Amino acid sequence: MEEGQNSERRGMSFGDWCNSAVNLVIGVLLGLTAYGLMQLVTTGAWTLVIVILVGAAGVILLEFGIYRLFAWLLPSGIRAPTSHYPKARAPLIRLLGFPSGFLIGAIFAHFNLGNSLLEMLP
Repeated sequence: MEEGQNSERRGMSFGDWCNSAVNLVIGVLLGLTAYGLMQLVTTGAWTLVIVILVGAAGVILLEFGIYRLFAWLLPSGIRAPTSHYPKARAPLIRLLGFPSGFLIGAIFAHFNLGNSLLEMLP
């Protein structure tokens, strides 16, 4: 083991459980969305898929642009520390929350259960 790495695992906290649950829900919704985009591609609706993806990329770039603009105009004045302490590794359930949710969402969409999942949302 290399020096300076912290390989100890820490116990599960309430925040880890909440984080993994949120990641699972986001993964399910993105799995449903990805399956829907795949169906649009296979049916020949290429222009709609391109418009959706370019629009999503534009929103993400706009978000980063606004964030950098505010960071430039209104600096916080607090600098990050030069040396960082090694972090403990995150629990496995926290790491697998998003990929398992994405897989669950894609499977539910494949078996046409996506609408029943989306009806549970407020």
